[in-house]
Amino acid sequence: MIASVSPILVASCGNVMATDDGFGPAVIAALQQHNLPGVQAINLDIRPAALLDYLADRKALILVDAALSPDCRAGQLLDMDWHDPQRPPLVDDDALSTHGLSISSQLELAARLRLAPKTVRLIAATIGSVEHGPCIGEMVRDLIKPAVHVIAGHALKWMDDLGGKPHA
Repeated sequence: MIASVSPILVASCGNVMATDDGFGPAVIAALQQHNLPGVQAINLDIRPAALLDYLADRKALILVDAALSPDCRAGQLLDMDWHDPQRPPLVDDDALSTHGLSISSQLELAARLRLAPKTVRLIAATIGSVEHGPCIGEMVRDLIKPAVHVIAGHALKWMDDLGGKPHA
């Protein structure tokens, strides 16, 4: 028997040893305390290339990461459609990243393989820089609870749109 997957995937990327880049993993840890029906929350850590392994049969995807944006001051919470042309680059968006394929590259590949969910959103904390160290700064740490609230709101609405069915 093949187990069914949760229709909504929330995936984070980030390095907990690189200050504010640990935003995504911190949000996932907080989100997992809520046990939202129909939601699987995973931390890809510094391995965004693993995203493809989790995309099959999903109806929606929320990506949680830190974003470097010259247009936004540090410490803002962004909630936007992944395909929005105004979306800022993520910390790991560099194609030559040590992560291997970036999240952006993973989603492009997933679309070509017809694995990408129809709905993809980005929840990101804007940061000024990434430095070595295990502590998330106060401005970004203060965004964790609001990020969980935004994610839960999307998930509950999408589950309602799916008829409340917790599995695809």
